[in-house]
Amino acid sequence: MRNRAALLQQECAGKRVLDVGCVSSGLLEEHAGNGTLLHQRLAATAAAILGVDIDAPGVQRLRAMGFVNVIAADLSESSQPVIRAARRLMDGCDVIVCGEVLEHVPNAGALLTCLAEVARTFGAYAMLTVPNAFSIRAMLGVLAGTEIVHPDHKYYFSWRTLNTLLEHCGLEIVEAHFYAADPVAASSATRFLKATLNRTVVALRPQLAEGIIVKVRVAPIS
Repeated sequence: MRNRAALLQQECAGKRVLDVGCVSSGLLEEHAGNGTLLHQRLAATAAAILGVDIDAPGVQRLRAMGFVNVIAADLSESSQPVIRAARRLMDGCDVIVCGEVLEHVPNAGALLTCLAEVARTFGAYAMLTVPNAFSIRAMLGVLAGTEIVHPDHKYYFSWRTLNTLLEHCGLEIVEAHFYAADPVAASSATRFLKATLNRTVVALRPQLAEGIIVKVRVAPIS
């Protein structure tokens, strides 16, 4: 996939959406100003949207921007505040979006377990995106003697480890893609290098792409 945000927008079009991690902490104003804030883009196509984030000050700033259906809550601790808000504000939920969040939280399994409870309650499915541990960008960095990783990331994910974690939390993958990261903030040289790698190496081996996106549902009880 060349653009994860476009795919997520397409999935959310005309649906009731729960956006987990709606605040782009530290970059909220910048992303909202240049139109790359995911919550902003999802709201443009969704029938209704509810954002949830543990960043309470960021939630307040998001409300000041006009996104009134946002709450401060920790979905890794309990699903009930989110379920109550989704029922009250949207009369349910069709799609849960959790984009570039799992790698930041201290307990990804707890978050996914609570996410599964929300999905089960409303019969919803979820769209999850994570950075790919085996991206060619990461491996080139290692070869150059450095580790290219966000300073707040707690985990690396591969398709296999992500699938194993999801299964452990009662979720199953029904669709999967590899995707190129958004190069908006990159330099011209970096954008050119990424585009060249995407057209050549990654086109032959998608497993070397920068990120993974999966569509998941609650696994049937056997």
